[in-house]
Amino acid sequence: ENWVSVTSSADGKILVATFDFGVMVSTNFGASWIDTLGTRSNWINLTSSADGINIFANGYSGNTSYIFNSTNSGFSWVSNNAPNLQWSGIACSTNGKVVFACARLGSGIYKSTDGGVTWNLTGAPSMDWGAIVSSADGSRLVAGAYSGNVYASFDMGNSWTNTGQSFSGGLALSADGT
Repeated sequence: ENWVSVTSSADGKILVATFDFGVMVSTNFGASWIDTLGTRSNWINLTSSADGINIFANGYSGNTSYIFNSTNSGFSWVSNNAPNLQWSGIACSTNGKVVFACARLGSGIYKSTDGGVTWNLTGAPSMDWGAIVSSADGSRLVAGAYSGNVYASFDMGNSWTNTGQSFSGGLALSADGT
């Protein structure tokens, strides 16, 4: 398969991986895999709660872009109420309740504090966002804009600071966000 993204529970037991048109789940540290998705979409990014139960994915089908949520380790998925944007990155807190998603083409960064049920625009500037990462509690964020810089937030996305560092396509953040 053409693998696109992978996420893991904190202990590595539950792994969820996306490929061009589907999702695979392993519940035994990757020893075996199960194809879990009947409806096929282009899956782009994944993020997981620490226990591996709440999984969020962004993807698209045709001209429609989605954020999907699984509350059973990736075995079933529902599209939630996120706006139809060209989603490019997704991150969540370790408990899976605080979720952030960034989008391309002059869009913003959105936040959900109820596990993806409702979404609100954060204070991030409108940019061509490429990736986002979150601290364990969701209070600290780092996001990168294509043809731009890396931005940081220390207040759950309410305000953002341009770090002056160029964005090159990948980001990582420690659990405490420092």
